Amino acid sequence: RENRELKEQRTCRVCRTNMSCILLLPCRHLCLCKDCEGRLEKCPLCNSAKNASVQVYMS
Repeated sequence: RENRELKEQRTCRVCRTNMSCILLLPCRHLCLCKDCEGRLEKCPLCNSAKNASVQVYMS
């Protein structure tokens, strides 16, 4: 159950298919996949403007 919840939390908030790997700045939400990152100007979670983004590698 915990694994399923963690996977849902790590899923891209736009496509809901790929895993999130893009950290948005300045809000620091990790909520987008690489494919969806270029489509948005604002964070889908808090609606703050996206000034920059960083790709995060998690193991």
